[in-house]
Amino acid sequence: MKHYFTWLQILGKRLLRKPLFLFTLFLIPATVLLLRGSIHPKDSAIHVLLYSDEAAGKQTQDTIHDLLAQSNTIVTFSRCNGKEELYKQILSGKADCGYLFPENLDQALQDHATQKKAVISVVYAKNSLTSPLIQELVYSKVYPKLCYYILENHVKKRVPSSNEKELNKLYQEHQTGKSFFSFEYTDGSKNELLNQEDTNYMLLPMRGIAAIFLFLAALTGMLYWYEDKEHQLLCWLAKSKRNVIRFFYAFQPTFLAGIVGLLSLLLSGISSNLGNEVLCMFLFILAATSFSLLLSLLLPKIKLFLAVIPLLVGGSMILCPVFLNLTTSNPICSLLSKLLPVTYYLESIHSNSGKWHLCLYTVILLLCYTILANCVTVQPGTFIKCQNIQHD
Repeated sequence: MKHYFTWLQILGKRLLRKPLFLFTLFLIPATVLLLRGSIHPKDSAIHVLLYSDEAAGKQTQDTIHDLLAQSNTIVTFSRCNGKEELYKQILSGKADCGYLFPENLDQALQDHATQKKAVISVVYAKNSLTSPLIQELVYSKVYPKLCYYILENHVKKRVPSSNEKELNKLYQEHQTGKSFFSFEYTDGSKNELLNQEDTNYMLLPMRGIAAIFLFLAALTGMLYWYEDKEHQLLCWLAKSKRNVIRFFYAFQPTFLAGIVGLLSLLLSGISSNLGNEVLCMFLFILAATSFSLLLSLLLPKIKLFLAVIPLLVGGSMILCPVFLNLTTSNPICSLLSKLLPVTYYLESIHSNSGKWHLCLYTVILLLCYTILANCVTVQPGTFIKCQNIQHD
């Protein structure tokens, strides 16, 4: 055990003495701090326009006012002075969509309860998609009143002599005051993204970027293994110990990158609870380390290993759901993404089954590495040349 701790100390000091490694290590938290201060409070990812006539009734004005007050860094609602202006801004790309409210919203809701007439018109460009989140925000301001009129129409058909005041009182008693839709992750935890006023949409891909950075640290850590192997620094170790020491070469930089990555996620404001983040990060560190170990075993030449690193990093950015999720529309991308540890890490954050998949993925990689490492026979000239000196 003493040898292992010694190697860990040596590798740790070696890494921390590299200025480039230290610069790269703190690049992500520095980027997070820069982006947190770069976005203007009025900037947002989605810009929604609202329009109604100047002579619109109180219900219409109150609904628009409530939506304007709900703007944040994810969604911004703004009022438009005319229909033509609304169309122009959407066509030019300055706005993502627009909602046209009737002059008398209260009467329109009553008509919809009985005649199913359209109440609000939605305008959006042909090549854009209106988000369900935006519809939830808009409709949540309309549904309570609409539900009451539907209830009132239903009751009056069956009990014509019903008292409107008593009906309204009964309806108010059963009002929950909650949103019509709620958004949850697959593990049951709530998605409160739109309720956080300081959420910075520019930081949303930061988890995926941190995961790729950690994956890159695991891959580049193995380069020291190739270097030390070339200089015959490991020839005095037994084969079984060499396999364990190889693990440290990938684990040490990955562990340090994991600590910095976790700190970056906490600074970004997009993290879940601390216990869940630590667990998923630790599992991902083991997965990325195991992947690098197995790859270094399959590619004995450093030139081949170096050639594969850009492909793996680029593939992780494209195939894994860091910026876009291509796995839902392309089965080939879905299959290829399953080979990369970043996919399992991103899946594990809000999914209990994802955590088990990440564990299983890591175990399979370690088993493959252990079996192959014990089966591979070292040939002279391909690893290290050592001489056993015996004294008479």
